[in-house]
Amino acid sequence: MANIAASKMLAPASQATLKLIESQSDVLSDKITTAYFEKHPECRGTNEYRIRRICREDMGHHLAFFYNAMRTGVPEVFSNYLVWLKNVLISRNLDTSHTSDALQLMKQLLDEMLPEADRDKADAILQIAIEEFETTTDALVSYAPPHLLKLDSTDAYTQALISSNRNEAGNIIMQEMDSGTSFADISVGIIQPALYEIGRLWQVNQITVAQEHLATAISQNVLAKAYARADFKVPIERRALFACIENNYHSLGLLMVSDAFEVEGWSVTYLGENTPTDGLIRMLDASPVDLLGLSISMHDQVAALSDDIEKIQLELGSRCPTIAVGGLPLNAIPGLALRLQAE
Repeated sequence: MANIAASKMLAPASQATLKLIESQSDVLSDKITTAYFEKHPECRGTNEYRIRRICREDMGHHLAFFYNAMRTGVPEVFSNYLVWLKNVLISRNLDTSHTSDALQLMKQLLDEMLPEADRDKADAILQIAIEEFETTTDALVSYAPPHLLKLDSTDAYTQALISSNRNEAGNIIMQEMDSGTSFADISVGIIQPALYEIGRLWQVNQITVAQEHLATAISQNVLAKAYARADFKVPIERRALFACIENNYHSLGLLMVSDAFEVEGWSVTYLGENTPTDGLIRMLDASPVDLLGLSISMHDQVAALSDDIEKIQLELGSRCPTIAVGGLPLNAIPGLALRLQAE
């Protein structure tokens, strides 16, 4: 997150601790939920079943992000998620004290359960996250990169997305291309900042999920038309493959990168969202490339990305291509990509 100072990275937790957290996630969610209801008997009643279900689901999310922070030794993996969560709750006029109580119970139970060797590390990660959650105000946290390019037409394009005006959005981009703006600059200078703004508007509850999805669909359509009119460079003898890891369904940013490489003359294979790791390795083995680009979109996908990189490097050995990684968590936390052994 651009406006949260990075804390000191820690040593990753041991495999034994990580396996314990992973295997006991459901048990912990149930225990924390039970402890929460003991502390808040007012939650009992006709809605108790629904509230318990929501509590368990929320604790499952908390533990998944906490696991990723322990796996990488990077506290921001957990604390960034909690600050985002508080922003979402505040913008919807929801009480944040319940989350605060649940986090304290989570800290207490993890302290009792985890091996002594990793207890201090867990305590540090949890304490940083809880303090961030408690001190965050209703000021919205920015997710945009600090040096985000923004062209003159960006605001008009953003408004076209907000209004769900497909024709206007397309016309703006075609006029930019007619004036000589490159495909890459359109992607990162108009469409990218516009979609950051769309995401912000959803976060502050000013547009619906449906509107956000439609804005993405319109931008995909616009990108396809811009790609068809792009000025392609002479092909070069370089090959790249781009894929979202498993369970990452946010692929538009990766598509922009993939198309930009192809416009620059690379031979590109684009696999898109939710790509199974084993199938990806088989493809790389059968058709070697110079560059592999992998994308994640959420902080709880960091550990899976690390696993994928390790597995790809192990399976392909000396034939492993250069690996580039991207996505919001990697933009938000300096140094995280290198900790994952990506080039």
